[in-house]
Amino acid sequence: MFEINTIQFSILLFAFSVWLLVVIKKGFRSLYTLYYFLNLTIFLGPILYYKIGFIAYYTVVSDNSISEFMYIGITIAILNILFVKTIGKSRNSLSSKAIQELAITYRPNQLINNYFNFIILFCIVYIVLFFKSLPLYKLILTGEIGERLDLTGAIPFYITVSSIFMILVPSAFFYFKETSKNKYLIFFLFVFSLLALTAGGNKGIVSFFILFYLLIYVKNLGVLKSSLGGIAVIFIYAVSKGRTSLDAESINYLVESPFRRLFATQGVGFIGRIKMVAENKFNLQSDYNIKQQLYSEMYNMPLGTGSGPTHFLGDIYVGYGIILMWLAYIIFLLILVPLIYSADKFLIRRKHSLILWNIFIFIFLFNMSDISIANVLRSSIIIINLFIIYKLSKIKLV
Repeated sequence: MFEINTIQFSILLFAFSVWLLVVIKKGFRSLYTLYYFLNLTIFLGPILYYKIGFIAYYTVVSDNSISEFMYIGITIAILNILFVKTIGKSRNSLSSKAIQELAITYRPNQLINNYFNFIILFCIVYIVLFFKSLPLYKLILTGEIGERLDLTGAIPFYITVSSIFMILVPSAFFYFKETSKNKYLIFFLFVFSLLALTAGGNKGIVSFFILFYLLIYVKNLGVLKSSLGGIAVIFIYAVSKGRTSLDAESINYLVESPFRRLFATQGVGFIGRIKMVAENKFNLQSDYNIKQQLYSEMYNMPLGTGSGPTHFLGDIYVGYGIILMWLAYIIFLLILVPLIYSADKFLIRRKHSLILWNIFIFIFLFNMSDISIANVLRSSIIIINLFIIYKLSKIKLV
């Protein structure tokens, strides 16, 4: 069991509580709430996890690394409070002007229908062609999820196509949810979105898809709908882990494992980086990147068998030090805070849910993983997707 400084922990908890009050005052059912929740899972979640008494991932956690991580978490909360209170309402930023223009211009039409129809058809064909190579196929046959395809390279263009699954399939769902009265089509697209998001073995994004849907789209969010959403997340997690029975072992697993995966794993990736830097365990000249080296230490596995992502600041901390890390974060907030504030102000939750989803994925990528070629590709797909929707909206059909 790790020693967590009570004063530090109290300050961290207080900082996130004050930040939560800012979130609630700003409007709880918003993109900014999701952004806050992402930060909470990374910078407060693992501390709560270890405070309760769990000891998972002990190979990359120490009392000193937890202490430094809490200082970082406190600073993250304070900077976000300051930025949302100062530049949050800025209407002169480039992102704010772009969102206002998109909100005014966006109009559903047949061209956008055809665009998303093509996307869905392409994804269906891709899944059918390579279904036997997907981890989902092994799950159906054996009850165990297969290896992640970003590691095995079992099917072509997986990173690109998985990015399309992550960004464009849910975009299509939200678009047709608003424009179509065909309930069967909507149900199919919802299930297909869940399938597309989980087909490659990534379980985290589907949880946030359901959370996004409940918080941003559902009209009257009550205890029942929230509970059903939570049950759905746990069910998908259980099935993806091969847990198909409700015996005592499975119940105990489902009590601890989803909590650990959601509130500890990503943040521990940052704590582990701090510990490994202090112990000089990273080899920045290695063919294996930082998250692969962290994974090897974290799970005591050979290099190249997995990766341990965290907030994008983690890799900057390892490669360039804490001063440049904070400089990068300030630049990040200068871009992100006006973007989120403008999206919440000018985009209507249900009418513009597909646009909000794209912005959320951008936020998700850089809060839950490093700056990488894959994330640059995904960011490019987001920008291209919104640009196509903007251009197609401007075309007047006869």
